[in-house]
Amino acid sequence: MSEQIEEPEQVPPRRPENGPQPRVWCWPPDDRPALYVYDGATWKYAP
Repeated sequence: MSEQIEEPEQVPPRRPENGPQPRVWCWPPDDRPALYVYDGATWKYAP
């Protein structure tokens, strides 16, 4: 199974004519997204 993988193209810099700026945000260190994972016996916090 030999297939050709194309070279990635570099994205040009964002310009005003390309549309609105993307929304960017970050979470505060004490409130970042996380999961609780059940390991068969207890729930573990998994940031």
